[in-house]
Amino acid sequence: MLERLAEIEARYDELNRMLADPEVTADHRRVQEIAQERAGIEEIVELFRLWRDATRELDEAKVLLREGDDEMKDMAREEIDRLTAETERLDRDLKLALVPKDPADDRNVIVEIRAGAGGDEAGLFAADLFGMYQRYAERRGWRTEITSANEAGGYREIDFEIVGRGAYSRLKYESGVHRVQRVPATEAQGRIHTSTATVAVMPEVDEVDVDINWNDVRIDIFHSGGAGGQNVNKVATAVRMTHMPSGIVVPGRALASQEPREGGGPPARAPLPVGAGEAGRGAERVPQGAGRQRRPCREDPHIQLPAGPHHRPPHQPDDPRHPARHRR
Repeated sequence: MLERLAEIEARYDELNRMLADPEVTADHRRVQEIAQERAGIEEIVELFRLWRDATRELDEAKVLLREGDDEMKDMAREEIDRLTAETERLDRDLKLALVPKDPADDRNVIVEIRAGAGGDEAGLFAADLFGMYQRYAERRGWRTEITSANEAGGYREIDFEIVGRGAYSRLKYESGVHRVQRVPATEAQGRIHTSTATVAVMPEVDEVDVDINWNDVRIDIFHSGGAGGQNVNKVATAVRMTHMPSGIVVPGRALASQEPREGGGPPARAPLPVGAGEAGRGAERVPQGAGRQRRPCREDPHIQLPAGPHHRPPHQPDDPRHPARHRR
């Protein structure tokens, strides 16, 4: 073990010299690799140096116990007891530090929490789990960023990223199904409910360049429906891309296209025909009906008219005093 520790210390000193080399510091990627390797063995080197200093002091105290006077021997005995306990502790810490680590232990993590059985209470439990992980990250000085969330009283599902050194080593054992038995806030009769939530913890991967054949990507565009006329039914509101060979799905929102605006104001209006609007407007003659807004026909099955007072059928007037409401 001592030979292995000596090799690690020599490598640590070599990495420090490399970081001071101007030719190495010119390559940012190389500097990052060296800094990561140095950080991975820094704890081992510090423990080894502390153990070596404590062992040397222990040997000196043993020599003093053999050759010193009575007063010095009493002091040497106290030092031997203290240094013996310290060297044993450092020896245990060194053996644990030499155990091979997961290469992803120092990476950032992406956490997914999904509400399971339990209805609304499961969503509240998922929100409690998120709050617990967020508070734990704050206490360790890590940064939390929500990437997506589906709120329904609590969280039906929430994805977030935790950025901090050693985040994966601390949180990787949180993956699995979590269960809680309690009287939820949604319970009015004081009964105990059992709710579950699933947690997935994944280490952040390095960025890589990937060539994608776009013939293997299926793009689905979604349109909102409902009342609102043509604009609601024809404007794309969401998009989803699916990589067919791997099955990876990337959802996203689509930005509605609008006419260019001048000075951040409303879209420019179409010219009105002569005689329409105020005097002087529409001086430029345009074809008949070019500036009129097309009124959707009720016979068109793809158009849903808003349920306003001007779009009600004649047999359902808005005015309660209308004679048609009192014919019966």
